[in-house]
Parts: sequence; structure tokens; C-alpha cells
Amino acid sequence: MSLAQLRAFFGWCTIINMIWLLYATFMARFAFNWLWQWSNQWIYLSLEHFRIVLYLLIGTFKLFLIAFNLVPYIVLAIMSRKHPV
Repeated sequence: MSLAQLRAFFGWCTIINMIWLLYATFMARFAFNWLWQWSNQWIYLSLEHFRIVLYLLIGTFKLFLIAFNLVPYIVLAIMSRKHPV
């Protein structure tokens, strides 16, 4: 697999995962009560605990997105500028 293919792969992974992150953030912001009621069908969490869990999940997803999608894309972009394929 060439650097250009890897860069394209990580670029698209970053874009798709950022769309998921935006979707989750908007759902947490604008449909919070619906999410809480929907999740309570499977497991009950108090409103306070649900807020904490949701905040931690979105934050963890953001950190993983940056570490495993965005950083490799930036590194490959830098590498391809210094060493054209």
C-alpha cells in the first residue's frame, strides 16, 4: 500500500468519524431526554450518571479519533510532502 493510499484511507476515516462525532454531540445536546429514555429500556441510569457516561463516551471517542485517525493522516501528509510517492 502506498503513502497516497494510506493518506486517503486515514483522511476518509477521519471525515467519517468526525461526522459520527458531530452526530453524537448534536444528539447529546438536542435529544438528551430521548436518549436517556431510550437507553433506560435496557439499563437504568440516573440522569446524573447518564450525563457522566455520555460525556465520557463522547470525550473518549474524540480522543481515539484524534489519536488513531487524525494524527496518522497528518503524519502521512507530512511524509508525502517530504518524500513524494
